[in-house]
Amino acid sequence: MKPVTACPVCGAAERRRVARVATTYSPRQRGLAYAYCCRCSLLYAEQVIDTAEGLYGAYVKPYEDLDEQDFLRDTTMRLQRHAYRVQWLEERLAAIGRRLVGAEALEIGARDGSLLALLKAKGWDTVGIDPMQRYASWAKRHHGVEIRDGYFRAGAFAG
Repeated sequence: MKPVTACPVCGAAERRRVARVATTYSPRQRGLAYAYCCRCSLLYAEQVIDTAEGLYGAYVKPYEDLDEQDFLRDTTMRLQRHAYRVQWLEERLAAIGRRLVGAEALEIGARDGSLLALLKAKGWDTVGIDPMQRYASWAKRHHGVEIRDGYFRAGAFAG
């Protein structure tokens, strides 16, 4: 993992940590930390996987053999978890004075698009990116969300 020292969108160094999330794979002291950019309002992870092998191992290999039924079964479970995450996100953004109507969301590693679908239903403009092309087509068909195929690269969503 590589630390992110500046906003991936605008390059600003000024940020506020909004959360540190512990998971089964990452205990609280090393948990996933999220920052809010004070210049452009991006909410982003403070660490990223920075090698092609790391990205492949984390985002592609575990899911290569899933078929569409596995995808739909997984999506059902993820929608339930993401409903809580959307509520949590709205509470955190409101706490720092961010207005949510018309907000934009870019999900890197969007997988099935379920988080984007929930945000879209609340009026957000959404787009995702995921290295598995078939997820993009399944997500569009089942959730009506746009997920681009590939890995996130600087400048990919500029303009």
